[in-house]
Amino acid sequence: MKTAFVICSRKDSSRVPQKAFIQYEGMTHLEHLIERLLKTEIPIYAAVPEGEEVFYASLMDRYPKRVMISSGFANDPLRRMYGVAKQHGLDTVIRVTHDKIFVDQDMIFQCLGKFNEQKLDYLYSSNFIPGTGFEIISHKALKKAAGSFKRVELVSYAIKAITENKLDYQIAGHLDTKTVYPWIRLLVDYPEDVQLMRLLFSRLGKGCSLNEVISFMVENMWVAQINRLPKVSIYTCAYNAEKWITEAMGSVAQQEGFGDYEYILIDDHSSDNTFYSMAKFCQIYKNASWHRNNKNCGLASSSNRALKMAKGQYIIRLDADDYFSGSDSIINLLEVIEERGLDAVYPSNYLGVSRKNVQKGDEHHHIGSTLFRTSAVNHVKFTEGLKNYDSLDFFTRARKQLKIGYLNKPTFVYRQHEGSMSKNNLEERAETKRQIEEHHGLQA
Repeated sequence: MKTAFVICSRKDSSRVPQKAFIQYEGMTHLEHLIERLLKTEIPIYAAVPEGEEVFYASLMDRYPKRVMISSGFANDPLRRMYGVAKQHGLDTVIRVTHDKIFVDQDMIFQCLGKFNEQKLDYLYSSNFIPGTGFEIISHKALKKAAGSFKRVELVSYAIKAITENKLDYQIAGHLDTKTVYPWIRLLVDYPEDVQLMRLLFSRLGKGCSLNEVISFMVENMWVAQINRLPKVSIYTCAYNAEKWITEAMGSVAQQEGFGDYEYILIDDHSSDNTFYSMAKFCQIYKNASWHRNNKNCGLASSSNRALKMAKGQYIIRLDADDYFSGSDSIINLLEVIEERGLDAVYPSNYLGVSRKNVQKGDEHHHIGSTLFRTSAVNHVKFTEGLKNYDSLDFFTRARKQLKIGYLNKPTFVYRQHEGSMSKNNLEERAETKRQIEEHHGLQA
C-alpha cells in the first residue's frame, strides 16, 4: 500500500493573506508543519494551484527529495489532491491542510493502523483539537468524489457524501483531544490565530510538541482567550425593513448566551432607515457589526457575504421581518445539533404573529432560523444572484451532502405581510421555482 501526505495549500487566504508563508521564529508556517510530518518518514506532496509553483520552490530546496510539489486546478483542492494520487500511484492519502501545524505523529500512526485494519475508504475524527487534525482517504474515494463534485473547498463534506465505508474515529486512549480540552484552538484561520502562534513559538521554541503546547496553555489559561471565537454567528440581511428590523434585532439580543455570540447585520442598499437602525443597535451591543452593500445584491449574495465574515462554530440566519419566538430558541437548536452530531437543524415556526398556525421544519425547510455548522453551510453556500426560493435551492443541494435533523418546536415567528417576498413578483417566483425543480430533478 503506497501512502503519502498531501498538503493542500495556496498562496493567498481571504482571512490571512499568504498564510503558508508567515514566519514564526525564522520558519514559515508551512515549514513548521512539514518538520512535524517528516518525523513519520511518510512521503510528502504539496498540492498547490497551477501557476503558483514558484512560491513553493524553496520547499524542494530546503527538503530535497523529501517534499514534492504538484500543481493543478486553482479553485479545486479536491481535484488537485486526486491528481497527486493518480499521478504518483497512491493507494492512500493522508490529507493535511496548511492551516494546521500541530499534527501529532502518534495520532497519525494510530489512525492509519485503524484505517488499514478495517479496510476503510475514509477516516477522520471530530475529536481532534482544532489545528491538529487530518483525514485518511482511499484512492477509490478520492476518484469518486473528484468525479462527483467540482470546485469544492471543504473537501471533507464531499468525501463524506459519497463514502459508505467511513469512520469518525474517537482516538481511543489519547488524552490530547477536543473532549478533554474544548477551549484550546490551534487552527490558523484568523489574524488572532497568527498572534497565538507567534506567542507559542517565541515562548516554547520552534520545535515544540503538541503536548508542550497543551501544558503551556493549561498553565496559562488566559492564552486561549487570544483567539477565542464566538460559539454562534447570527446574521440578518435586510432591504427596506425599517418596519420590522428593530423587533428582529431585539429578539436576537434577548437570546440566552447572546454575550458569547456575534451578530452580523447586512443592509442590502436600503433606501429607508434600515441601516440607521442597524448602526444604532450596534452602538449598544458591541458584539454586533453593521455592513452595507454598495448596491442591491439580493438575499443569497448578502448571505454569502455574511458567511465570509462569520467566526462562530455554528451559524443561523434570522430574516429581517421575522423574530425569535423565545429567549431559548438558539439554545434549543444547539442542544439538538450537538447531541445528534448534525450539520443542520431545521426548526418548526409560527406562521404569522398570531402564533395560531405552526409550520413544520421537515415540510417547509425554511432556511431562516435554521442552525448550521458554519463549515457545512460554507460548503454548500447560497447561489449568487438568486432572488427567490433560496431556501428551496439550498435544501435541494444540502440534503445529499449534509447530515440534517429537525426540531419539532417553533423557534421563530415567520411574519406574513404585504411586502413579503412570497407575496410579490409571483410570476418571477414561479419561474425561479420551476428552474430550481427542473435543475435538481424535483418535478413530477
